[in-house]
Amino acid sequence: MVLDYILDPQGEVFIVIRNPNAPFAVWPSTTDEDGNPPTPSKEGDVNELLIESDAESDGGTVLETTPGAFDHNLGEPERDVRIQASARHLMLGSPVFNRMLNGGWSEARQLKEKGSAELVVDGWDVEALVVVLNIIHSHLLKVPRKVTVEQLAKIAVIADYYDCKSVQFFGELWIRAISKEPPSDYSRYMVLCLWASYFFNYRTLFTTYSSAAMEKATCHISSLRLPIPGNIIHDMNAKRISSIYEIISRVYTLRDAILNCSSMDSSFCSSECTSMSLGSLLRYMRPLGMGLLQPTKPYLGFRFGDVVNIANFELTACLLNPWVSEVTHERMRQQFIDMSLGIPKSIEGLDLAEYTKGWQVNTLQQYGHECA
Repeated sequence: MVLDYILDPQGEVFIVIRNPNAPFAVWPSTTDEDGNPPTPSKEGDVNELLIESDAESDGGTVLETTPGAFDHNLGEPERDVRIQASARHLMLGSPVFNRMLNGGWSEARQLKEKGSAELVVDGWDVEALVVVLNIIHSHLLKVPRKVTVEQLAKIAVIADYYDCKSVQFFGELWIRAISKEPPSDYSRYMVLCLWASYFFNYRTLFTTYSSAAMEKATCHISSLRLPIPGNIIHDMNAKRISSIYEIISRVYTLRDAILNCSSMDSSFCSSECTSMSLGSLLRYMRPLGMGLLQPTKPYLGFRFGDVVNIANFELTACLLNPWVSEVTHERMRQQFIDMSLGIPKSIEGLDLAEYTKGWQVNTLQQYGHECA
């Protein structure tokens, strides 16, 4: 039997990874009817989204992701990978492994009758699984000091699946892979960071990245099949939609009020000023995707970060009729000011504590480091 990794030379369990390094958190190439996200336009190829961490001067181990690292996911399936591990360590480190090897499963019967067992798993990233298994086996010197965001997310998925809580201990080191500043566009990288910050319980980063996703997405925010709780994805999409609705409804309410006002309406200016103001507003709306018909939910193609720019609209003095009193001019200006003041300038991120009852929630500030 050819073994690729030996965690324990006397180990009784042989883990077989079928279809290793399967496609992970796949980013859709086009937006479909369910509102899945389009290919990022400003972030570049997905390989460019992965930020490599330089090795520490002390020679700390680093898991690297280089250009083309995803190529194996797109070709022929790789051969099976075999890992020898200790049954005792697996059962102590994971409730899931404990049930498999100490319950009514076929693997438990194999272990009892033959003294060894074979566990077949499918699709796991090999490096990420080995990291988790090294932690379970207390091979701490083999645990990398730094990982990329890609590997961080993969490790978190495996640790979550096997309920290996000890992996979260290393979050204090690994979370530095996540930049404090999210990318300018909604992207796969952003979703990976959101998932990692959720799993490793970092409140500040979770709030930052959930806010960024809601403000920058032009479509339905997707979990990319990562184990992000459904209520988090639901709440993010709901807040994105309601925030865009708040802006659009105010703009169209003002537009309709100007369009339908009468010359006797004291809230507005003269016919000349009203017409010029309406035309100016319509010209400002159009580049933001606001046409004659009011857009409808879920606002696919609209980004909060763009739509919110309507708050910058100002009624300049050159539009105003000099023969109309300043008081009347001021009433017209006030209509636009009221619209702008009512527009939310940002979307507040989610509070991790509301989704992790009973968890210990940490914040980056307590470490005082600069993220990669």
